[in-house]
Amino acid sequence: MTSFFAFEPRIQSLTRESALHLLTGQFGSSARDVFQRNAIELPHATPTQVFTALQTDELFQNGAL
Repeated sequence: MTSFFAFEPRIQSLTRESALHLLTGQFGSSARDVFQRNAIELPHATPTQVFTALQTDELFQNGAL
């Protein structure tokens, strides 16, 4: 998803809270836990990078599994 989000200013400027807001629509009440688990796996990642990794998994990995 990195290439899809690379030039999208709304994604590139995500804060933790704005990423959680977007993820709540996707994951509901578990959005905070999902974000936190992925943030732990990517300790130096920005909120945008965590959000992008989550979207990559959802679109490409989870569907294939």
